[in-house]
Amino acid sequence: MTWTATSYVLEEVMSVKRKKFWWVLLWVLLLPLNALAGERIALVIGNQSYQFHTVLPEAAKDMKLMFDTLTSNGVDVINSGHLLDLDINYLNQWFDELERRAKTATEIYIYYAGHALQHNNAAYLLATDSPQYDGSTPTSSLLINTRLEKIAEANPTAKIIVWLDACRDNPLNYYNYVSPSYFGINLKSRKGLFIYSAAKGSKVSDNNPFTEKMTQLLKEFPHENIATLASEAATLTELKTKGKQIPEVDNSLGRAVCLAGCKTIAAKEFMVLPTGCIKDNICISTPLILSSTAINQADIREMLMSKPRTMDSDKHGGCWVYQDKQFMLNATLRWNLSDNYMASCLSKNDSEAYANWYTLMQADHSYELPTPEEFAYIAAFYRQEEEKERLQQCSKLGDDIPCYSHPQLGVHLVRRNYSR
Repeated sequence: MTWTATSYVLEEVMSVKRKKFWWVLLWVLLLPLNALAGERIALVIGNQSYQFHTVLPEAAKDMKLMFDTLTSNGVDVINSGHLLDLDINYLNQWFDELERRAKTATEIYIYYAGHALQHNNAAYLLATDSPQYDGSTPTSSLLINTRLEKIAEANPTAKIIVWLDACRDNPLNYYNYVSPSYFGINLKSRKGLFIYSAAKGSKVSDNNPFTEKMTQLLKEFPHENIATLASEAATLTELKTKGKQIPEVDNSLGRAVCLAGCKTIAAKEFMVLPTGCIKDNICISTPLILSSTAINQADIREMLMSKPRTMDSDKHGGCWVYQDKQFMLNATLRWNLSDNYMASCLSKNDSEAYANWYTLMQADHSYELPTPEEFAYIAAFYRQEEEKERLQQCSKLGDDIPCYSHPQLGVHLVRRNYSR
């Protein structure tokens, strides 16, 4: 074989190998997408046409709102062809399918609008063919506690998020049955995020605004923690109904879950502050994991771009400066007008807003403000005195007064682990 022929054959072999390489590379790149497509799954149910109980005409509307919100953010609603009016056979069928699909899921969403009740400390979702309830074990009803436990056993690592848009007293007590005070979900083996449209022991009207508020926030802020958005929706609902409906959020997940993935920002550097005592017997018995630098002006600007708010030094027209053991207003100062890079003139509310936002963005630990004792200990560590007295006087002025940040130290964050 000549050199030319040999080269041609080698080139053909390499061409085939290159083609195979690109096919393999394409398969590798697409594999995660295929896997991820089924990893975020949901079951969405709206039961409105009950045979033996009060009809709930708004359940279909709320179910559709949640369905559109989840699917528009890439969540696979497994019962997309059968969302409305599930009898007990279909209710069991779709929970069986959810349990099967849960084995490979990373996030599992369940939304239920309809009647529910509690019996013997267990919560039941009522199918549309559920008969009248006389106080005995409910029939044609799904025991949600047991179902969730099985799903948790099928996949111990998946995050479970449940919305229950139902009354939390017994809605069927017109059958002369004395209901339990409320129902709730408690998973023995797992933690989850449980969002109730009503507080313990209270009713919700069929046209309650909670799901509408919740889905509006999810669509507007899909990269923010669902638990945080649920709390905001609860506040909006309470205001809308003038306190007649107070939703409840029970979150034990420990980490943020965001409908379209949580945005993160550059992590701060942290250091360990050793245990010890300062004068006045102010001690810390556990080492503080403290941010190496204080909250700076760039940090605040980044927060305001993501979550706009009026800073308290702008709202009150200046900064309260501590001089001669008392606070005085300096109208020329603002949080972003100090000579150095540090954010000054922060109120406690401003500082908490940043700590909460930073926690939301990082989604790995809880980032909090130091306790007054820890703040005094930190000041002493940096050779600053009278911090305890300064904070005490600042607290008397109010959490919205821009006097919280230390004039030389600013505000440092303390990193704490989530309880798991």
